[in-house]
Amino acid sequence: MDGINKTNKFLAFWIAIPTFFSYSAFFFPIALKAFLIAPAGLFTISMLFYISFAFLRRPKIQSIPEIRYLIMLLVVLCIGLLYTNAPNYGFSKILILYTWIILFFLYAPVIVNNYELYAKVSVFCGAVFLILLYSRCGDPISFFKSMQVQGEVVRLGFEQDSDSYGGLNPIWIARYLGFLFLMALFITKKKSRNLFLYGYMLVLFLYMITAGSKGPIIALLGGCVIFFANENISVNVKTIFFLILIFAVFILLLNAIDFFSSSFFIERYSGKNTSAEEREVLIDVALQFSGIVSFLFGTGTGNFGYVINHKDARRYPHNILAELYFENGIISLVILALIYISVLKYHKLIFKSRKLRMLVATFVYFGLNSMFSGDLLANEYFFIFFILFHFEKLMIQKTEQLEMQLEQFNPDIAAYLK
Repeated sequence: MDGINKTNKFLAFWIAIPTFFSYSAFFFPIALKAFLIAPAGLFTISMLFYISFAFLRRPKIQSIPEIRYLIMLLVVLCIGLLYTNAPNYGFSKILILYTWIILFFLYAPVIVNNYELYAKVSVFCGAVFLILLYSRCGDPISFFKSMQVQGEVVRLGFEQDSDSYGGLNPIWIARYLGFLFLMALFITKKKSRNLFLYGYMLVLFLYMITAGSKGPIIALLGGCVIFFANENISVNVKTIFFLILIFAVFILLLNAIDFFSSSFFIERYSGKNTSAEEREVLIDVALQFSGIVSFLFGTGTGNFGYVINHKDARRYPHNILAELYFENGIISLVILALIYISVLKYHKLIFKSRKLRMLVATFVYFGLNSMFSGDLLANEYFFIFFILFHFEKLMIQKTEQLEMQLEQFNPDIAAYLK
């Protein structure tokens, strides 16, 4: 039993690392990127660990009823390949997305049973990521004061030597930093000193701002609201006032470094000259009505890139709803709605488990992010945390059933265990 626990902890430790590698590949040598950090390499290593330790763990392949929604979506996406003009992009989108889904589906019981360890490893990897980020871009406050290069406002990841972003996508940086913020929030303990974690989260948020992307910040606020939610209304009111106080202190900090008068704030956060206008045009194209057949079945998986670029290339409207509607029709949106509903209908259950509440918060975080940036294959963690939520929900339901049965047969033991 002790060997099984150690094996499970090792697997929970390992599975947090691919996320770090996938977001920080930019910092590593080309050889390492090609063989170890590439999705295929990470998937292969993770599967080798899972299979190698299977003889110790002897895992039973567990499932959840809600996995049928992901299977239904897979069928719709595969059918979309039959009538798309961009089969290469469409196939790669399905392959990469479901590679990650399958991997985390197998690891899901290990993750939810060792979630605090998974969160701690993620936070540690995040600290390494911050060190790499600092070595490349400097601290966030100094970056605020040097964001204007040759009259152009730049964001985190810009390299003056090459006069470009050099492969370090500021949107993906912000998304990963927001995820790390939630993981740090989860391992923060009540009635204990968490000064390091508070400082860690402050640095994460400052770097998120330097990325200049509003989507991850809005998504993070949404995730925090879910995590701090309580079935007691008075507690929710206190939480709201507390969050407002923290926000006010943070605003004063930004004001102290002249952030609000900077050209960066005016350019990236005031609504002027941002990428939002271009994305609105892309979304308008995706939502245009092109006939009843396209309305029902879409124009084919990956076809949005072909319509915009006139070739089989990756291009998307930066909105998962618009993307699915354009490429796979209203049927795919119905499946996506079922995914959301399957989580929402258990909203009362989240108050019974801090872990389950964080899983919902992270699901909401990546769900909101999918409305602002990326395509299906870039929003894999939305589906991954959907899976993790339902595995944890199932475990809670089974525990409650056992407690009820125990209470019926032996009330004294049941009362003692409570």
